[in-house]
Amino acid sequence: MCLAIPAKVAALEEGNLATVDILGVTREISVDLTPQVQVGDYVLVHAGFAIEVVDEQFALETIELVLHQILEHTGEVFGAHRKECGNYRNLNLEAAQLECGRYLRVLEESKPISFEYDQ
Repeated sequence: MCLAIPAKVAALEEGNLATVDILGVTREISVDLTPQVQVGDYVLVHAGFAIEVVDEQFALETIELVLHQILEHTGEVFGAHRKECGNYRNLNLEAAQLECGRYLRVLEESKPISFEYDQ
């Protein structure tokens, strides 16, 4: 199973290509399906294509949800076999969970503080 992951557009390139940032990792993707995209927009990336432009709140909430799912996962990593996903690499769930914990701490620290007052 493959997912569409939110990414922030860092640069637009010639040939309907863009450089996106996904949690600090940059990738070149096609924006053929999202010609309206601008630098700074968030897009859902699937199989190397931006398939939809999304707002920042949705993107950050989705990233947080994915990180929590990885942190809580036990057992087999579905889609981690060569025949299921062309991006097969030696996957280490424990290392992935450690990284997810780091990213979640950063996300939590970057959320605006809200105050609630007694009425």
